[in-house]
Amino acid sequence: MLGLEIADPYQIESNHEKIAGLGLLNIKTVFQQKKVTTQVKAIITDDDGVLEGLQGVMVEGYEIHMGTTEYLENSSPYLTICSAFGNHHEKVDGVRNGNVLGTYIHGIFDNMMDFTLGLINNLRKRKGLEKTDNIIRSFKEFKEEQYNKLADLLRDNLDMARIYKIINL
Repeated sequence: MLGLEIADPYQIESNHEKIAGLGLLNIKTVFQQKKVTTQVKAIITDDDGVLEGLQGVMVEGYEIHMGTTEYLENSSPYLTICSAFGNHHEKVDGVRNGNVLGTYIHGIFDNMMDFTLGLINNLRKRKGLEKTDNIIRSFKEFKEEQYNKLADLLRDNLDMARIYKIINL
C-alpha cells in the first residue's frame, strides 16, 4: 500500500490486476495465492535517521504476508526476521524512506519500551523536543488490564447467571 504498485495477478484481493500504491516507498508488491500469518521476531538492522540508536533492538509481532516485495532503487530493508513460528528464520523485511516506515509486521508498535519509545524520541529530537519516558511499559499488559476492567464492568452490571442460562453454560 505504501509502495508504487500492487499487482494482484490472481485477483485474490480485488478484481484489479494492478493498482497504484501511495508512492511513499520505492517498492512494488505482487500478491500470490496464499496468505500466511506468522508470529515473528525481528531485529532492527538500520541505525540511521528515525531509527538512530535502534540497531539491534528486537521486535515481535505477527506477519501477514501474501506475496513478494521488490525493492527498487534506493530502497533497502531495515529489519531482519530471525524467528518465525518459534523456529530460526532469516529474511529481510521493512523498507523506509525518511520518516516513512513500512513493514509486514503487525503489532510492531506494541514493543513499547525499546522500539516505540526510541522511535518517538527520535521523532521528538527532530522536532526540537525533549526526550520522554512517559509511555506504557508493556502494551500487552495494558491491553490485558483493559480487558479485565471491561469484564469486571460487565459482571457488575449484567445478570451473568441469566446470560449463562441463555447460552446454555
